[in-house]
Amino acid sequence: MHVHVIFAHPAPDSLNGACLQRVLDTLVMHGHTVDLLDLYRDGFDPVMSEDEQHGYKAGQPAPIARSYGARLHDAEALVFVFPTWWYGAPAILKGYLDRVWSRGIVFEEPAKPGRPPKPLLTQLQRFVVVTTAGGPKLFMRWLMGDPVKRVMMRGIKRMCAGPTGHDFLCLYGAETASPAAYGRFLDRVEATIARLPRPRPAKAAHRA
Repeated sequence: MHVHVIFAHPAPDSLNGACLQRVLDTLVMHGHTVDLLDLYRDGFDPVMSEDEQHGYKAGQPAPIARSYGARLHDAEALVFVFPTWWYGAPAILKGYLDRVWSRGIVFEEPAKPGRPPKPLLTQLQRFVVVTTAGGPKLFMRWLMGDPVKRVMMRGIKRMCAGPTGHDFLCLYGAETASPAAYGRFLDRVEATIARLPRPRPAKAAHRA
């Protein structure tokens, strides 16, 4: 498959950088093609302009939304890799979602008021989120309600990609986790990516 990987962390030598490398290595190992968007290395500006906001209200996506959005529509699977900071995505990723994941790119407004939006990324076969959180699992999941999981999986995935298959992987307590825990999490990441459907081999030409 053609897999679009979206990475949002300023330090390639971080745990998130290691997760990204494991994702990329596993995709290549299993014969998938990769389109990597490294938001920091790409110099993505997360700030929406006034003109963009007016265009959004008018249903006219900005050029940046159409450009990055074309890569979303070319993808058969999406993989997000990012840290959880202050119970949410880093500002650069939130700005990317605000500016690119817009009406006319990833969803259409419902024909009737009160109905759910129409997802436009229905070609996706898998939607994967890999993240890390400093807080322990009990705190993040049961006290805070796992806000990143709710936003990414119940909100964005459901609204823009519909009922496609999905995986949510989070290393809770990442700031105090042991090297062994890091290794186990990276193995989980690899196992999840390895389960993506493999490309079908081309049929050999039939000789008369």
